[in-house]
Amino acid sequence: MSNVEYEIAKLAFEDHDYTKSLRYLQPLATPGHPKAQHLLGFMYAEGLGVPRDERAAARWFGQAAEQGLKEAQVELGAMCTLGEGVPKDQGEAVRWFQPAAEKGVKEAQVALGFKYARGQGVPHDDARALQWFRQAAEQGSSEASAALGFMYTDGRGVPQSDTEAVNWFRKAADRGLKAAQAALGFMYSSGRGVARDYVQAHMWLCVSDIVEQGEVRKQLAAIEAKMSSEQLAKAAQLAQEWKPRQ
Repeated sequence: MSNVEYEIAKLAFEDHDYTKSLRYLQPLATPGHPKAQHLLGFMYAEGLGVPRDERAAARWFGQAAEQGLKEAQVELGAMCTLGEGVPKDQGEAVRWFQPAAEKGVKEAQVALGFKYARGQGVPHDDARALQWFRQAAEQGSSEASAALGFMYTDGRGVPQSDTEAVNWFRKAADRGLKAAQAALGFMYSSGRGVARDYVQAHMWLCVSDIVEQGEVRKQLAAIEAKMSSEQLAKAAQLAQEWKPRQ
């Protein structure tokens, strides 16, 4: 019966009827229904139907996470990372990201990759970071693909390879990740890992939409000084026509 009641609560939530959703969730969450606990935690985290309360959100996420619910483990890991509703604790964040990552949750794999890359809550380990980024990238994570690009650019955990860096930046750039688009623009501008192409460089830097950042603005100005009016027009056309790939 509890699963039927949970589905009613979930449907009410999806219909934005938070009062009804809460009416069904609370009696399920209190005795230990993990999915109800997770949804209730989300409602407290976002202030949906209840006053926003990060401590209550963390408490409900924690109860669901303890029962092995991977979605709750990711939420709790993020809260431990930021110190929202719980003390900031990178080691505790890793403790919750780890089981979710092992269950194949790409967001947890990306988070764990950054923990190892930065030595947050775990000893710095580029090889472990690379492992988690690869697993997430294989599931289509743009953030993981970009992270792999930067690791290949710097030769961290892998032999340095601009060609591989471009390959990973392109995967993320094609899906719309701004940092990867800017990185790909820089690679085209300098001819690293790809034939130098100022039209492509200009297009990607503009598509990234972060031209207000100093380095990008400076790079654009340097590129434009080397481009003909026809090349500038072509780059502008490509930028206008660009759409993310799914």
